[in-house]
Amino acid sequence: LKVFGTSDLWILLAVIISAYMAGASVAYWAGAKLGKKAVMWCAGTEEEYDKWSDVFNRGGKWAYAATVLFPLFPDDLLCLVAGSVRIDYGFFFVSNLICRSIGTICMIGALVVFNNFNKGGIPWTLIFWACVLIGLIVAYHVLKHLIKKEKLEQNN
Repeated sequence: LKVFGTSDLWILLAVIISAYMAGASVAYWAGAKLGKKAVMWCAGTEEEYDKWSDVFNRGGKWAYAATVLFPLFPDDLLCLVAGSVRIDYGFFFVSNLICRSIGTICMIGALVVFNNFNKGGIPWTLIFWACVLIGLIVAYHVLKHLIKKEKLEQNN
């Protein structure tokens, strides 16, 4: 199977994740060094900064991991905020690596499944999306539990 001109999906995954991690690390560094100014420059409003910094300050580092795992969040802005609220870089790096890899594998899998769907592979399409849905539900509950556990530890 060729996806984007390469027959080796692992090479494609490695290139995508490496590029994302480089960009995320630069954004984290900018947030850590420039603080609120960097986020304001990117987001444009103080309300946006306050909203995300409050989410991370209340939810802890696991709230950041959850936002990276699920799609439709403003990734660059979140990396800037993570740096500015001083989320540990080690946790930041590992959570981005794991969560973005999951999302990227899902997207590459969707391309493979869509390719099979066009060839009449409907059962595989249904199985793939069922697995993605189950994975997201499990990830949500695990992250919810971890956030609750971290809050209890902070209160004690």
